[in-house]
Amino acid sequence: MASTSFDEIILRYNDAVLRQSDLVTLEGPKWLNDRIIEFYFSYLSSFYPSEHILLVPPAITYWIMNCPDTNSLQDFLKSLNLPSKKLIIFPVNDSDDVSRAEGGNHWSLLAYEKTDIIMTV
Repeated sequence: MASTSFDEIILRYNDAVLRQSDLVTLEGPKWLNDRIIEFYFSYLSSFYPSEHILLVPPAITYWIMNCPDTNSLQDFLKSLNLPSKKLIIFPVNDSDDVSRAEGGNHWSLLAYEKTDIIMTV
């Protein structure tokens, strides 16, 4: 079996790309990275499609959190059609260094669920 480079592309799935180095993170007690989460979100969206659920990739979440241009941000958010979604999942990384890709030490999932409120009088 031929050896593989640490950064060799192993899998392309929709827009997600996994490299050998990404697979190494799954072998032990290591942090998940952006590409693993993006791949899994892409996989879930393909196998369980729903127009009411939005799984936002980590890079998009990070851009939304750190976008300095509010006009660009507003235009982009409109394209996501957020009001039509019943569930939106954002993977949030604690990195505050926008100059460094894949930084941070901790992931959280921010979930927004829209519920119907019924008022009775």
